[in-house]
Amino acid sequence: MMLHRHLFLLGFLSLLLVSQSPSAVDGALVPIVVVAPAILVAATSAYCFLVDVYASRVLKAMAKIDFSKNLLAEDTLATSRQHADTLTGALAAGVVPTVDELRRTISKASHLVERPRHRRQWNAWAIHVLLSGYVDYDPANTIQDRLVNHTFQFAYRSYVNTEEKGALSRALKSPWYYLTRPFKARGRGKIVFYDDGSVTNTEYFWGKRFEAIQVTWYGELLIDDNPLFPATVKWTRTEFVTGRKTENQTVISNPPAAEKLRQEPWDVVQEEDGMILFRRGTLGVLAYDRMQ
Repeated sequence: MMLHRHLFLLGFLSLLLVSQSPSAVDGALVPIVVVAPAILVAATSAYCFLVDVYASRVLKAMAKIDFSKNLLAEDTLATSRQHADTLTGALAAGVVPTVDELRRTISKASHLVERPRHRRQWNAWAIHVLLSGYVDYDPANTIQDRLVNHTFQFAYRSYVNTEEKGALSRALKSPWYYLTRPFKARGRGKIVFYDDGSVTNTEYFWGKRFEAIQVTWYGELLIDDNPLFPATVKWTRTEFVTGRKTENQTVISNPPAAEKLRQEPWDVVQEEDGMILFRRGTLGVLAYDRMQ
């Protein structure tokens, strides 16, 4: 943010010097080649500064929304489910939104749920699902049938960090984001369930020189491994790949940052109308939407 201010000051001083030049004092027109760079620097810096302020405020608003993390502990969740009968009529009363309503709250530009009221709706749905326990909405197919051979893309998570701020900056085409971010997300992350029981979770980025970067988690789908949940994804290894063509790719197995993140299994809480809700330990919940 400080550099934004410095760039803006540089542009302002450039304009000031141009205005005080002999040509300007004499009333002659200042050449456009002199004025244009100063205006461009000032305008670009001002825009970057405003985007940064906006993204920071949105991120703070997201972070303030309480998800009731105490429900995520297994012992607390098991006890809470025994007293969850009062939630039976919540969906009919309109307190908990439908999955289709939730889909419409995702920004087409940033692929995030940006507005606080929409994030509260997602949290209400997630808490309702957590407390209700697994409900078989499709008795003709098991939970495994509804996951295997399908690809799901990221829709929502109850916690936030600088990745959300970066996505907001990218959506608003901030030059500062493209110049300074070491990794720039491209598209939404995708989870694929294969018929041999394996699972992959892939995120796509652009590097500093706009090189293609792919981070993949590899795991396995465990059915009935936890009595509280119908299925669990246990992540077993990670991989960091740079480069577009196979012959020019650099592959790093089990990078430390990814290895630290993959230690927590993802419990499948529910699959409803193509939307999966995962419980990521006590950190929070994530939702992934089935791709058509």
